[in-house]
Amino acid sequence: MLMKWVNLVLLLPVIVIIVSGCTSTVSSEETKQILETAINNSASFSSYTASYVMSMNFDVSGNSFMTMSGDFDSWRMSDKTKISGEFVVSLLEQSQNSSMSIYYLPDATYMCDDETAVCLEYESELSDLQAPEKAFEELLGFVDEDAVILSYLGTKQIAGRICDNIKATLDPNKISVIYEQLPSDMLTPEVMQAIQNVDIYESVCLDRETGFVLEFITNMNMQATVQGQSLNIISSIQMTATSMEPNVVIDDSVFDLPYEVGESYF
Repeated sequence: MLMKWVNLVLLLPVIVIIVSGCTSTVSSEETKQILETAINNSASFSSYTASYVMSMNFDVSGNSFMTMSGDFDSWRMSDKTKISGEFVVSLLEQSQNSSMSIYYLPDATYMCDDETAVCLEYESELSDLQAPEKAFEELLGFVDEDAVILSYLGTKQIAGRICDNIKATLDPNKISVIYEQLPSDMLTPEVMQAIQNVDIYESVCLDRETGFVLEFITNMNMQATVQGQSLNIISSIQMTATSMEPNVVIDDSVFDLPYEVGESYF
């Protein structure tokens, strides 16, 4: 059970990045152009390596349900991406060290766990979100539908690089527009019925040269009813780059699965 939660949490930043939430002298339209430039820039770089530190907290009605901290490395070459990290996960005060990797390959997405020495295939639409620019293209679609308003927070220096910090505000009256674009296996009718109020704050800092993510911060406050009980769910995630090198030579063997493929996860 613990590993299942870990697997879902590792994918959460990729899922949540398409839903975001200050004022600035830069207009929303100008911020949209900055995001579009980042998308175009990221498409022009065929490879990169990066390292990140990550922390996550998940509280339910004032009680710590899950925490996670650690660091991970990322390799990308053309249509292949690998994310590999080591984490300390605490679920209901039960702690465990975990080491695992996610492989976004042209044929499918795989989660490989060193503890079980097996790779599991993800068959859901999450496989389509292997590249950050795909998620940003979704975000631009929400902007065009007036479901999300972009704000520019200025520049930051992270890992020795300059990035543009962008925030987006979700119109709660148009949250259904967001839900309609998420994978159907994530938002079942039961899940939709359970969720009452969602308040999301999110910012992403995009490397000015490459358009890649140097920092991602999100905080969510959600009201939900589970088995007749009203719950207040608060979660926070932060990922910050410690290094990034674009246009590097990566051996294709980096993307070889280390274990046999077991049963599909989704």
